[in-house]
Amino acid sequence: MKFNWGHGIALVLIIFASSILVFVYVASKQKNELVTDKYYEKAVAYQQRIDAEKNALNENADVKYNINSGQLMLTLGRNIPNANGTIQFYKPDDATKDFNTSFQVNDTGFYSATIPQLTHGQWKVNVSWNVDSKEYFYEKKIFIP
Repeated sequence: MKFNWGHGIALVLIIFASSILVFVYVASKQKNELVTDKYYEKAVAYQQRIDAEKNALNENADVKYNINSGQLMLTLGRNIPNANGTIQFYKPDDATKDFNTSFQVNDTGFYSATIPQLTHGQWKVNVSWNVDSKEYFYEKKIFIP
């Protein structure tokens, strides 16, 4: 039997169909997680977060943090003593590693804690706090080597 153009077209169609099936199989095995289970409630309250970010910008709240060997050192900046709030650590590629921690800064605006849960990779750190019933919010993406 001689190879002709009909065989070539059939071979191309078979290869194309096979590659589509492989793609569908690989795509079906990917994890598809939501950022949060309560995304609707968070969307409704998003304006409060925008206002808290504006408060942090308007008051020049200078959030500085250092993460070294599982030790977190957080400074909220100028003259923000006795603030309390939460720090949310969000890992985009694995929702099982997300966690929150509460904090209260001392008179100098400093907080320190041990956080052993931080693993290698990209993290999103959300810091929210309040002072005198005024809400503040700061967000930063970090990479842990």
